[in-house]
Amino acid sequence: GSDVPFFLTGGAALGLGRGEKIEDWGKTPAYWLVLAKPAEGLSTPKVYQSGKASFTEGKKAGELKGVLLKGNPQLLAQNLFNGLEPAAFYLLPKVQSLKNSLLKAGALGALVSGSGPTVFALAADEKSARNLADQVKTEGAQVFVAPTLSEGPRIVP
Repeated sequence: GSDVPFFLTGGAALGLGRGEKIEDWGKTPAYWLVLAKPAEGLSTPKVYQSGKASFTEGKKAGELKGVLLKGNPQLLAQNLFNGLEPAAFYLLPKVQSLKNSLLKAGALGALVSGSGPTVFALAADEKSARNLADQVKTEGAQVFVAPTLSEGPRIVP
């Protein structure tokens, strides 16, 4: 929860420590996402304790900044990584099934978000995202379409 204030600013950042240290990467291009959340949940402590997670020194996360700022969804899709994904798949196989369905339906890339169970898929544009969402709604998951935000919320008079 210590990273929550960042999410009010938008853009992109690298979270360090427990999320309390934020390296702001500034405004980013908008990307279209499909979020698919199975009915079942996952316990974050169990994901970390499963022995199935793959931890790194953060090099991949640091390299993502340059990729993200280019605004190329295909390139971004090729650079997605989450070391907690194998643990989420192990604990809740439905998560892997959802990811596979999103990829089969035409997602440029897909990845477990955080410790799961939500999977996000990267689409080329809004129309592609909506088509993708329509194709996976039959999987028994909640499905949402949303763009990323290049800047935080604004109050409009």
